[in-house]
Amino acid sequence: MAGTGRCAQTSGSEVQDPQLINSLTVASAAHALKNPLEAMLDLVYLLKKSLELGLQEQLQECAHGLEKELERMRQIVNETLGNYREPPNPALISLSDIIDTILRFYDHKIAFKHIQVDRRYECDGLVKAFSEDLRQLFSNLVINALEALRLEGRLTIHIYESQDWCDTRRAGVRVVIADNGSGILREQRQRVFSQLFTTKGQKGTGLGLWVSAQIVHKHEGSIRFRSSTKRGCSGAVFSVFLPATADL
Repeated sequence: MAGTGRCAQTSGSEVQDPQLINSLTVASAAHALKNPLEAMLDLVYLLKKSLELGLQEQLQECAHGLEKELERMRQIVNETLGNYREPPNPALISLSDIIDTILRFYDHKIAFKHIQVDRRYECDGLVKAFSEDLRQLFSNLVINALEALRLEGRLTIHIYESQDWCDTRRAGVRVVIADNGSGILREQRQRVFSQLFTTKGQKGTGLGLWVSAQIVHKHEGSIRFRSSTKRGCSGAVFSVFLPATADL
């Protein structure tokens, strides 16, 4: 795909204004809550369908999914209030499991748009990380791709063992999320990872990709993208590298 690539490997510019920091904290929490809320709406839809069809096993899965999303929301609220503590140690996380869980939550959106999902998993993608962080990171990237796609669009997710392109001695896992949507305008690309920048107008918080970049930085990884708006080959590709072991 033609286009301009960008990389975010640092924490970005620091915000010094306390009032702006508070505003960003609240806005970031609102953005973080948006994903589980949307997942819960999808689960409620599936719950109703399962009740209509008498699918007991699917009812239990939906109830379990709702319970997990409520717990996730509780953690976000507690973190915003300053009462949340991360697990003392990161755990070994399967990125393929994280991605599959996210796709399952957005199954209704995928079906509604008749989106073709191409999963290319060359490995389980095991990394040392905080699971909720990675879930937030990849939820942001997946929902952005789904919203950018037209009817009968294509979403491709590729997970494979890789190296840090800036330091080939660092081994890890790369996750590539690509869509054939409308793409990102050239004049917007330099600001994609900036705070409060959005291409969604009033619907966006302008924090999704900025938060994603912070999470990647926290896990000592890198995030890059390339995009094209050229007719016939438009779309966006985001590449996330996470080291197999990070000093967290």
